Amino acid sequence: METSYGRWIGWLVQVEPEALAEGPLERFTIDRFERWIEANDALAPASRHLFAKNILRVLQRSHPTANLDQHWRIARDLEYLASRHVSTRKDGRIFSSGVLLDAAIGFANERDVIPGVRRRQLSQFRDGCLMALFALCPIRCRAMGELRIGTSFLISPTRIVIALDAAMTKTGVPWETEVPRQIAPLLRRYVEEVRPTLLGRAAEPHDHLWVTRDGRPLQGPSMSVAITRLTERLLSKKVSPHLFRDAAATTLARVSSKDVKLVAPLLQHSNPRTAERHYNHARNLEVCRDYASLIDAERQEG
Repeated sequence: METSYGRWIGWLVQVEPEALAEGPLERFTIDRFERWIEANDALAPASRHLFAKNILRVLQRSHPTANLDQHWRIARDLEYLASRHVSTRKDGRIFSSGVLLDAAIGFANERDVIPGVRRRQLSQFRDGCLMALFALCPIRCRAMGELRIGTSFLISPTRIVIALDAAMTKTGVPWETEVPRQIAPLLRRYVEEVRPTLLGRAAEPHDHLWVTRDGRPLQGPSMSVAITRLTERLLSKKVSPHLFRDAAATTLARVSSKDVKLVAPLLQHSNPRTAERHYNHARNLEVCRDYASLIDAERQEG
């Protein structure tokens, strides 16, 4: 909300700096609000709606008795436009989670992590492990970057558990899962052999799970860049960590309609409409494939 309101103030600074002398409500006229929306036309409809709604939330919270009904109607119009918008940004970039997992494990297993090996090889092994974990536990990139050994990443002789507290989830609800057995050996190898070597260059020791080759914590933005580059290398397509979440939802929907109910708890969603959207997308893909198969069969018969 701070970022959204900052965009509003930043726009005023550029186009009507004299409006800053007015109070927050006085400057927030319908005309200016509509011109701000028009100025942000290049944004995706969903982003534009989110920014507009957050600006209104800030003003409504700070001025509870203010009548902003007209502004809210505009925000609802933006929400409608966002719901009708069909984005092509993800076209060709939503892989099956199984494909992502196999590529990650294969890449990590090719890395040599013997003592004395170059740090580049170790960081590549780390990226393979990270990609594999995103494939099976598609938590948000920020939460992945905040994992700490002993608190949110718990490793014991028998199992590995990821435990996100309320502050680490978008919904504010704690979330916990056990790392699947398919990748547990890789993660143990990373924690026991690779991470200590990478951590050796750190100015100060820390408990962050993911470590750069210089020993610093690997944060969300750098993590996103690393995964996007690795997927482009392995799959010839740039797949960001966020698209791993889409892959998980679509994969579940493709398996069977019964498994769609798992999307919300897997991705920590409170709204079931997300699962329904992915189910519809997967069904559309299946319908197209079935139709193409029928056409092929008819051609062969002819």
